[in-house]
Amino acid sequence: MKTTFVALAVTAVAAVGSVAAAPSPYQLGESSTGDRALAAQVREAAGDEPGYRGLSVVLVDGQAMRTAGVGDAGPARVDAATRFEIGSVTKTLTGMLLADMVDDGTVRADEPLRALLPGVRFSDPPLVTSPWKSSPATAPACPGWAAMSSGTP
Repeated sequence: MKTTFVALAVTAVAAVGSVAAAPSPYQLGESSTGDRALAAQVREAAGDEPGYRGLSVVLVDGQAMRTAGVGDAGPARVDAATRFEIGSVTKTLTGMLLADMVDDGTVRADEPLRALLPGVRFSDPPLVTSPWKSSPATAPACPGWAAMSSGTP
């Protein structure tokens, strides 16, 4: 009985200690740089939710460009020159740009990548960017713009 009580006490102390020692989520810092009105809009849009350490925003309106930085990036304040890792955002951005180009008629959805980049020497076999093109029975209907190949015969 005494051993069980000691084991429970040690477990409880370890649990409380691990919660207390766990890192807390990032909070958006108080500093702001650049356009004050835009910084206020960014801060309002971010809200009070934890998870943001610093945000940098560029707003392009016609020929006018405004920048704002909110929070920090380590020891420095965020400004228009702060670099951030963007990770997998580029996949979404590329897909959105491709969809816009197909919608605008700049490229065709079935146009081979090799035709669009004639100066690039590809050493790989044809690339199909849509997993649905090869397995239609397991996926929802795929819009035409989502299936492109490199054009290698």
